[in-house]
Amino acid sequence: MTSKDYHKIITAIYRQYNPAKVSEVSNLLDKYKGQEKELLESIFQKYSVSINDRLGFLALNETKGYSSIKAVEHLDYPPSEVNSRPNNKLLWSILVGIIFVLGVIAVWWHQHDNEPENRNVPVNASSGKVTEVETEVSAITKPTKATNQMPTALFSIESGIEDERQIVAVPFVIYSNGKYENPPVCEIESNERVALQECAKAKQILLPLVAANQKLYQLKNGIQVGSVIIKKTTLYGFSDWQTYSAVIDIKPKPPILTNNPDIGLSQLSENIKSAPALSKRKDDMGNEMEDTLIDKIDIDGDGIAEWIYFSEDYEGSFYQIFSYKRGKWKQVFGGGYQGV
Repeated sequence: MTSKDYHKIITAIYRQYNPAKVSEVSNLLDKYKGQEKELLESIFQKYSVSINDRLGFLALNETKGYSSIKAVEHLDYPPSEVNSRPNNKLLWSILVGIIFVLGVIAVWWHQHDNEPENRNVPVNASSGKVTEVETEVSAITKPTKATNQMPTALFSIESGIEDERQIVAVPFVIYSNGKYENPPVCEIESNERVALQECAKAKQILLPLVAANQKLYQLKNGIQVGSVIIKKTTLYGFSDWQTYSAVIDIKPKPPILTNNPDIGLSQLSENIKSAPALSKRKDDMGNEMEDTLIDKIDIDGDGIAEWIYFSEDYEGSFYQIFSYKRGKWKQVFGGGYQGV
């Protein structure tokens, strides 16, 4: 098949399984030029595309003489097995149904076994009322009297998803009480208890950090070089999981912003002669993934800068943070994933 054929097929797959990726097909094919067959197989596996659906996508080129018989070459089993294999979609549907029923039973049993009788507090993430879920999260996330400070967040600078002209500051790490954590997220259109708890936590922790008219501080080489004003709050994410973020008026040149005005007020001395040892990583097709050092920032206030890496991943990216303690480098954070 030609590159144009692969473009047509992969576009059709993304339209069905992940419409947000359609605009990235050309860049993906350029990146994996010469490995289009492996790329296609990897996408099939990622989205668990059934046998019949694979043949349907691959048969898109039949009008150009590319038959569904030849399309079987892209499947990971012999052509003779196509008609003899069981209907994977039907079996998968049955299995999902069984798991769903067992899950409902488990949830019912847990609620009736552990909760007191006549406990009937509503859970509503969209209303303005304080719900049971939000009360529980408040007890977990409320700062201690000793700290009583807003958590520190670091933000990356991204283009808007629906409007690429929009500039969004997206939190990728939260530092609070000596711990680094992923920013909590909201699962869109989910009413499950765990998802509602996570979204309530996101509102409680992130909304105060990305409220309109507040400042975010630009960091470059660990030093503040300016600030921007938050225009409004938005939800940002490529999938059902989205995080509260800040829309800003201008695009700062530095790659990182923070809400903490005390970070980057003075130049740090560089006395450390070693560097973190990052593990080599490869994608599903054996290509090495790149890790780029984007800044050195003293996040924890001990006078020694943490090293922050932007790490490439298949169909996405994430961040790694290393801290120098007791003469050794230690990874203290790996997360802030963006992608599908």
